[in-house]
Amino acid sequence: MVLTEADTKGKILDAAEELFSERGFPSTTLRAITEQAGVNLAAVNYHFGSKDALIFAVFDRFVVPMNEERLQLLDDAEAGTGSDGPSLESVVSAFLHPVVRNWKRGDRWPRRLKLMARAMIELGPKSEDLKRHLFAEIARRFLPALARCAPHLGRAELAWRFYFAIGAMNFAFHAHERSGEPENQLFPLLDEQRVPELLLHHMVNTFQTPALLPSDASEIDGFATGEVER
Repeated sequence: MVLTEADTKGKILDAAEELFSERGFPSTTLRAITEQAGVNLAAVNYHFGSKDALIFAVFDRFVVPMNEERLQLLDDAEAGTGSDGPSLESVVSAFLHPVVRNWKRGDRWPRRLKLMARAMIELGPKSEDLKRHLFAEIARRFLPALARCAPHLGRAELAWRFYFAIGAMNFAFHAHERSGEPENQLFPLLDEQRVPELLLHHMVNTFQTPALLPSDASEIDGFATGEVER
């Protein structure tokens, strides 16, 4: 059977995703990936050009569709409201729902959670490049939307709360994946139907609580309209 270019690229991405998540990025060689994929080394260079580009492509394959759905849901939320804009819950839900949908599919989600955790630890300065590559547009759209919903928060505090909300979301899914393991008694196993509900509640609450830092109202207005440099 002759593989098409799409088949070859998919096999490389499948092998890279599995090996990166299990062995880590530094310990996984391109040769190991091509051996697992059943293709020659030249195929990686042809389709991706380098190991770094392959790493980015592995994340692009599952993060980009989630981000596209997030932006569409945010567009829908903003289009369905008047001059006051969407509710805080609808903005947070637009960010959270695509992750929940992928989590419920389940097939590759535990591996991808591990992959994301490894990237933050093992890629060093490249992890910042990866985050910018994947999430710059998400921050550009969601931070002003959140600012409009939480005008009591200044720019810096809003950004920090957004980071905390994302971290809590990622940690909650990771903790839930491990909660059924016998050696892990720290987190109780929750009904899967309640995980999205509880996450949404706590993420919304992150932005509702009173400000901890003083802020300038003009700074908030400028940030909400996209006029403040990010």
